[in-house]
Amino acid sequence: MADAQILVARVDEMAQVRVTGRASMNCSRSFRDFAFKALDDGVERLLVDLSACEAMDSTFMGVLAQIGVRSKQKKARFEVVNASETRKKQLKVIGVHRVVTFTYTDDMDGDWTSLSRAKVTELEHAKMVYKAHETLIEIDSKNVPEFKDVVDFLRDDIQRREDQDN
Repeated sequence: MADAQILVARVDEMAQVRVTGRASMNCSRSFRDFAFKALDDGVERLLVDLSACEAMDSTFMGVLAQIGVRSKQKKARFEVVNASETRKKQLKVIGVHRVVTFTYTDDMDGDWTSLSRAKVTELEHAKMVYKAHETLIEIDSKNVPEFKDVVDFLRDDIQRREDQDN
């Protein structure tokens, strides 16, 4: 299964994202950067359409959680729209439902652009994956057993990489 294609559009005070295919850590950085910039630029509503999302990995779900947390800080509405029951269940099991609103809409128009994959170093990638999983633990303590080892490994790996660079 190929990695997801991410399409984005801005319409007035709303940012929209369409996820098609397998949403993984490989597309998460660009997605997160787009969403954070839109929120920092003052969008009032951020929609993420998962109707064509075939699968999601934990990093992508952690990035959704990060965007949800940032949206609450910015007092913006963050909606996961048109998610299948399977995707909604995945997000609820991991606690992401606490920082997103699930909705349905047929009205997602705009001038859609394909989001390019961010070119990042291995260290930057490790930091992004670490923060995504750390956020999953922060939003729901039930995630500790699932992701503690991942977070510990990534934290140690990041420290080792930073020590090598110095």
